[in-house]
Amino acid sequence: MKTLKLSILVLFLACSGQLLMAQTSNPDAQPLRQDGPIRVLNAPPQPKPEDDPNRPQSIMDKIRVGGSFGLSVGTITNINISPMIGLQLTPKLTLGTGIIYQYYKSTFPGFNYQNNLFGGRVFGLYNVLNGLNAHVEYEALSQKYLDINDGKYKPTLLNSFLVGGTYSQPTGGRLVRAVNLSVLYNLNYNSQVNPTASFQNISPYNSPLVIRASFF
Repeated sequence: MKTLKLSILVLFLACSGQLLMAQTSNPDAQPLRQDGPIRVLNAPPQPKPEDDPNRPQSIMDKIRVGGSFGLSVGTITNINISPMIGLQLTPKLTLGTGIIYQYYKSTFPGFNYQNNLFGGRVFGLYNVLNGLNAHVEYEALSQKYLDINDGKYKPTLLNSFLVGGTYSQPTGGRLVRAVNLSVLYNLNYNSQVNPTASFQNISPYNSPLVIRASFF
């Protein structure tokens, strides 16, 4: 009886050894999973400095950039491109400046005229209500007029003082803060005439009312 029990034990150990060797030599066998140590954070992740609402604002936080583009086609063609840059001095007050390029063409019967105009502007926006800003602006723009005495075109400088309002819709951008629609009135429109023919207004806007869309 003892001999039988010993034989069974030896047979069991031999089978177990063969099974273990088969598993280790089988290339298709799944490797044993070894879980590494659990990583423990000493402290929660810290927010980035620029995400901290209480940090002092830098000059870059106050800069605004953008521009405007205008297009009218017909008897009078007017293409207006103006990049702008500004500084938001306070949550309500923004000052800015920009350069202006305009292409102007008139095709009235018997009068064909085209010109490239260059100039600049400075402006201020003051937030009165949510999204509504008071807008004041000074603009200087080159222009040419026809001297009726000698029939030659001569250059002059048009100075415009514009006042009105701008409605701003925030975009959430860091530099381009809003889409704006401005409705301005040119206080100097009636004085922007041909020096040799006061009946001829030479303003490129053709109206004292200036409507402008911009991103700024």
